[in-house]
Parts: sequence; structure tokens; C-alpha cells
Amino acid sequence: RIRKIAEGMDARELKTHGFKEIKGSLVYGDILPISVSWEQALNYILWRAGFSKDRVYRDTIELLKSQIILRSDPEIALRVRRVYPLEYLHKEGRVLKGYGIPPYLSYIDAERAGIISLFRKKELTHEEEEIFDLIRRYGPIPVKDILASPLMGRESARKALRSIFRSGLVFKNSWGHYLVPEPPDIDRDEAVRLLISAWLDVFGLVTPSHLSSFSGFAVSLWELKKVLREMETEGKIVKGLFLEDDDRVFWIPSGDTKKLSKVKVKEPIVIYQDSLTRLYLADFMKRHMDVGAESLVLDGGKIIGTFSGYRRNGELFISSYKGSSRLTRVVKHAARRSGLAVSEENEDEASEEEYRDYYERAYGR
Repeated sequence: RIRKIAEGMDARELKTHGFKEIKGSLVYGDILPISVSWEQALNYILWRAGFSKDRVYRDTIELLKSQIILRSDPEIALRVRRVYPLEYLHKEGRVLKGYGIPPYLSYIDAERAGIISLFRKKELTHEEEEIFDLIRRYGPIPVKDILASPLMGRESARKALRSIFRSGLVFKNSWGHYLVPEPPDIDRDEAVRLLISAWLDVFGLVTPSHLSSFSGFAVSLWELKKVLREMETEGKIVKGLFLEDDDRVFWIPSGDTKKLSKVKVKEPIVIYQDSLTRLYLADFMKRHMDVGAESLVLDGGKIIGTFSGYRRNGELFISSYKGSSRLTRVVKHAARRSGLAVSEENEDEASEEEYRDYYERAYGR
């Protein structure tokens, strides 16, 4: 409809059809006159994510149901009152393991894993189709039975299984057996709405282009704009040019307009580089602070530095720090709460397999 209205009209004519000129851009519909600094917006996002004492989640299960996927235990400890390790929940059958949205190796709420499959668009090879159909018909099925399939050789079966697993078409249960989750009885628009609602609940501040990129482009820009407009019409969200020095239109929950400019996260926190929160913040950090993929360290609602490193066997190995002199104290405090010991020197060099395992968990490759 907007395209039809816009054809052949100049800016003055467009304004008579509901467009407004803000910061040199024409924006359709109501725009709230609120604008905050990037630092304040970061506080709001982290408050929404549960890093503040007045908004922590009850336990790991409540956080997972809100966020749909989680990637590692350290991203949980500072956000919940009671921590249930993800691997424990996996063994108990409460979560599945697989590639979610974003497309990284994650723990996924077993009741909602079927939603992920609605967004998978992969043209399967003949071998992949055969293995996928085998798992769909007989799953949960152990890997030994998949590889023993008479349909193809073991290496072909192994390659096909790896491909469909990484594509988010199949998941692992508590026994390590592969299964195809039952798809929910909803259409794609409803599934998009569910994802957007989860991201709004956990992060608050969203824009269609950012969400599309964050989803690994599993959800298209057009789909996101369509559903966001519907939610705005229903009064569930409002939009505005909420960030200073950023000309993008953002949406937030309609009840958060005052919180956006007021909430502060006072607690010392670390946002690990492989956490979903850090992945969500990546675009913001590049735009506003020129920060790469390092872990973030905050104290009193301000970023005091970053560090690079990796985790192994309950220990956090730091390769480099950058920032305030308070940095190491905050990192050690947060690491203790996450059940991690901190080491700045790694005399026992990690094996190639351990590095590969860590980077697969962190970056999905």
C-alpha cells in the first residue's frame, strides 16, 4: 500500500498520506519523540535480558522458555536465581541439542523446537533426503542405526547426517539419538510473530534488518516488517528513532517507553562472546563502538573493557584484556558466579579437538 501511495508523489504529498519527515527521512505512521544515547540503550537491552536484579528470571527453564534457545551455562548464571546446567536439562529430556535461530549449536526448548524447522530452507541431496526421511519415520534413532542403513555407504550417510543436523532439520535428544521435531500447528506468520515476541521480551529494542541478520536470514526482512506493522497496529509495540546518531527506526514493547530512558544495570557483568546476548549486540557494537567479537565487561551500566579467550573444563582462559583497571576484578567476580576459574596464562596448551569444539559452540563452524 505504501508503494502505491508513494509512486509519483513528492515529499509534501506523501506527508498528507501519513508520512512524517524526521532526521531527513520520511517515516510512515506514528513516531515517538524519544531518543537516548547508545549507552542508555545498552542498559535497557541488558535490563530486558535479565542482567539486573529487579528482572532476573526464576531459573534456567523460565529463561529458556522465554528465549527459546541458550548456548552455554555462563550466559545463564548472571540472569537467573536458580541455575540448572544445560547439559543436565538435556540429559533429563527437557531440552534438545541442535542448530537453532540464530544458526549456532544450541540447547533448544524441546516443546518449541518444531518452530525452528518451519524456517529451514535447504534443498536436500538424494542422500540427505533419504537420511532425513529415515529419521522422520523411525526417530529418535541412534547414529549407529543411521550409518548402518542399506540405502548408502557409511561415509555417505555420515556426511548427509552432518549436513541436515547443521541445517537445523534434525536434533539430538538426551540419548544422543536423532529426531525430527513435531512441527507446531501454526502458519509461518504466527511462527514469525512468536520469534519476534521472544526477541522483544528478551532484548526489547528491535529493527527488521537487525532481526533478519540475527536470525541468520532465516526470517526475511519483508516478513519481519509485515508482522511488526501488525503488532504496532494492535498496540503491542511502538516505533521511533530511539537511538541518537542512528537513523534506523526501532520498535519496543509499548509499555517500555519510560524504561528505555531510565533503567540502569548497576551490577558488574560479563557478556561472553559465545552467548546469544553478545550475538544480538554484535551489530550495535560495530556501529557505535567499533568493537569486534570480544567478550564485554560492564560495571555500573558502563562498558569498562573487553577481553578475548576461551573456556575449557570449567576454566576461563584469557588471552588479552583491553580497558579499565577494574576489568580483571569484574571478570573474576562474574566467572566465580558462573562456576569458572580464571587463568591468564595457559601452560597446558589446548588440543586441536578442544579448540574445534569450543569454536563450533561459539560460532557454529
